[in-house]
Amino acid sequence: MVSGGSGSLSAPFLIPASKMETIYTEIDETESGKLAEYVEMYENAPYLELVAYRLQTEIGMVLANIPFTIITVLAMFLFGLYAGKIGVFRAVSDHLRMLKKVWWITLLLGLPLVALLASFKTGAIDTGAYQQNTIFLLTSLSGVVLCFFYMSSLVLLLRRSFWQRLLRPLGYTGQMALTNYLLQTFISLGIFLGLNYYGKVSLAAGTLICLAIYAAQTLFSYIWLRSFHFGPFEWLWRTMTYGYVQPMKKEVKASEANE
Repeated sequence: MVSGGSGSLSAPFLIPASKMETIYTEIDETESGKLAEYVEMYENAPYLELVAYRLQTEIGMVLANIPFTIITVLAMFLFGLYAGKIGVFRAVSDHLRMLKKVWWITLLLGLPLVALLASFKTGAIDTGAYQQNTIFLLTSLSGVVLCFFYMSSLVLLLRRSFWQRLLRPLGYTGQMALTNYLLQTFISLGIFLGLNYYGKVSLAAGTLICLAIYAAQTLFSYIWLRSFHFGPFEWLWRTMTYGYVQPMKKEVKASEANE
């Protein structure tokens, strides 16, 4: 019933409420039996056994959702490609009017969507059998709107030198996004499985761990990019994409070499 495509999210609203209640009752009865099994596997199973369990139980659902989720993902890629083609990020001043319009529209759309989503999540508004589907639909819509709001906000903020200095560290980690994504996985595996902290960390401690990992990755990215054009996994990806070994190490300028 849960899917990432807008078409699959809106389709349940066409089903009669009585039928929806029957469907959710059947889902609850099926999933309630699996919940204890999930908790047991996540808390006690060895990592490789947990991975095998997740592949067995979740891969079918993931594959079934791909035709729906790919629509949204492809649309976002095309928007990004269009923005790059017309030079939005290279010549911000030339597209300032459009960026401000996008910012205001997404702000005015995003606020009521988020407020509605919060109302449904807290139960202040109840649509009965359609409650979960309403939440899924609002989550999807608000996510797209807020994505454009965040992007336009960042582009507008980066016109000012203060925000350029403040947000510059995000650029280092962003240039090595794939490497940092994989490193987060390896680091987290080491902390939560290697040190046996899985299920033993509070929300506050987990937040501090996340901030510490990101700070360390920012420093690592900054140091790495002083000597190399790409992160190690970005280099591997580009090499496989273009079919030949990409130049990795930056050339040292004569002025820097003499210092």
